[in-house]
Amino acid sequence: MEKKISISGYFVQNIGDDLFLLVLTQMIPNIEFRILNYSSPDFHEYYEKMTNIKVVKNALIKKLTLFLPTKLLAHLYCLFFKRNDVFVLLGGSIFIETAGSANLLKYRRFNQAISLHTFVIGSNFGPYSSETFMRSYEDFLSSVEGVTWRDKTSFQLFKHKDVQQKLLPDVVLGLDVDNKDINPFNNQYVLVNVMNLKVNSFSDELVKSYFNRLKTFISIQLELGMDVHLLSVNVKDGDLEAATSLKVNNFGNNEAVSVVNYEDISSTLQEFEFAESVIATRYHAMILSWLYGKPVHVLAYSDKIINFIKTWNVEQVYTDLRASQRQSALEEMTFSEIDQIKLKELHDLAKQHFDDLKSVLKNK
Repeated sequence: MEKKISISGYFVQNIGDDLFLLVLTQMIPNIEFRILNYSSPDFHEYYEKMTNIKVVKNALIKKLTLFLPTKLLAHLYCLFFKRNDVFVLLGGSIFIETAGSANLLKYRRFNQAISLHTFVIGSNFGPYSSETFMRSYEDFLSSVEGVTWRDKTSFQLFKHKDVQQKLLPDVVLGLDVDNKDINPFNNQYVLVNVMNLKVNSFSDELVKSYFNRLKTFISIQLELGMDVHLLSVNVKDGDLEAATSLKVNNFGNNEAVSVVNYEDISSTLQEFEFAESVIATRYHAMILSWLYGKPVHVLAYSDKIINFIKTWNVEQVYTDLRASQRQSALEEMTFSEIDQIKLKELHDLAKQHFDDLKSVLKNK
């Protein structure tokens, strides 16, 4: 009988969570995964094109979880539909306290109730501000069969709780990448991952400092005869707009500076593969730089990134954009490459995120 596996995550065509899906399908091929994409219908067609992925349009069910008790709704659902074999909460920053957190938890509890097994894979916890949020998720996480965290801070939060948990490096570090022999680009280039910091409610001063850093760095690279690719990997959060603004307002018609938007995984991986070096702001821009062995400097905007660096690769150089020294000149920044032995170790460890899931599927 065909297995029914539902995946919940932040699927809005951004590189990080899309890579989670890619690694999942690499690790467990020949199985169709149903992603519970209750975001804009604009993204449905995009995900339907991915191998072994089917989009479930479940906005109605999500609304019903707001009005009906979880057990009652789950009972009614199972009268008409087959239960899920497995429900997986996949990704990254999926436990952030927001105004809609309580409703989201109801939806997650419903999906758990209609599933035989539930796993959390590759996450970090927070940020959160209330004890109510923490206690509610302590209860939820203690009821699932397995949780894998990607940073030590999240792991320590639940270390003395009744949670079946593991600490492993980011899922994307388990990605199997291909190295091509032919560089499709005409000139050498540096890759600058641009992020719209305004969505994180940073001060105007910090945002201005960030773009001044990038502008200074790009100007230096142009003087050295390098091309510069400004990479946006999250259109929904305004990264493309930020990259375009940086280009238009500072480098006009200079053809050596180009804006690259994330449209598919393959072409974006190619950008990292052939770059000479990388400035990474988004979390997975750093991870991809490691996978391709690129010199990288991280412009860290959150504890999430810094906690991950301190947990898995303390040699990685970074600048904390929130710190007082953020005004220092960008040209003084140093780059670091991950040690290849360490990368191999992280790559192998990252694949262990799926051990429990594979074990359950094997026994069915």
